[in-house]
Amino acid sequence: MSLDDLKQNGLLLQSFENPTFEMCLTAVKQNAVAFQFVPHELRIPEIIIEAFYNTPQFQSRTFLNNRSFEHSRDFMLLVIEVHIRNKT
Repeated sequence: MSLDDLKQNGLLLQSFENPTFEMCLTAVKQNAVAFQFVPHELRIPEIIIEAFYNTPQFQSRTFLNNRSFEHSRDFMLLVIEVHIRNKT
């Protein structure tokens, strides 16, 4: 599988043992649900923001209820920032 495959089906990210940042970003751009397969060390604002921008229904319930990330102050500030960007 390749980056082109991820552009067609982001959920294929689960098939990669050690996905790169570029692979994760591509997968989440194609399908925000692929975020669940992003390694913890790559769950950085750029990828999180892509997940928010690409699937509005994922933004509200699934993403915010997902226990696979830490609910830190910085993360919650990022959520607010993304929400504001989506409203403008």
